[in-house]
Amino acid sequence: MNQFATTMLAFGIMAAGLPAAGADTSCTGALTGAISGNVVVPDGASCQLDNASVTGNVLVRTGASLAMGVIGSVTISGDLQADHCTSVGVISFTTSLLSIGGNVAIRSCTEMSGYDVSIGSSGSVTIGGNFLCQANSAPCFAQRGSIGGNAIVSDNSGGTSIVAGNEIDGNLLCLHNTAVIDASAPNTVFGKKLGQCAGL
Repeated sequence: MNQFATTMLAFGIMAAGLPAAGADTSCTGALTGAISGNVVVPDGASCQLDNASVTGNVLVRTGASLAMGVIGSVTISGDLQADHCTSVGVISFTTSLLSIGGNVAIRSCTEMSGYDVSIGSSGSVTIGGNFLCQANSAPCFAQRGSIGGNAIVSDNSGGTSIVAGNEIDGNLLCLHNTAVIDASAPNTVFGKKLGQCAGL
């Protein structure tokens, strides 16, 4: 078993499919309100999720895009998973409170993806589980959020990834990215800082 796979197992990052939480709701535009079950952004679609509460998971399919927090707060009780997407943006611009109760995994996407609490915003981004941003052909951004588990940023190309100003209860590992910086905002990590993020 290679070093990365061993580290993934040690950190408890889940690669299995997401459990069903009820009927699926397709998002191909704007979606708000209380949503029972999973939200699915279909192949090639774009979804804006604002002022919404999702009891299940959010899944972003091939070539799809998701924007969260543009104009309002969002709560996801389960996981957020994107695989071969175009982009995922979990961004608090003003007062938006964005909460994902489970894990966030963004893999093999083609445009810059991740989460951010914009400077001057009184909002927040909270991830209850692990954060994984892996094998994307564009950089990853993970800025000023709170992560209850581990954070792994690995094998992202196309430019410099930003991992800055986070509070991470577990470990922070960065491997095989084009480059990673903290943009002069060091991370507070209660576990270990490893790889390219050792000094961030």
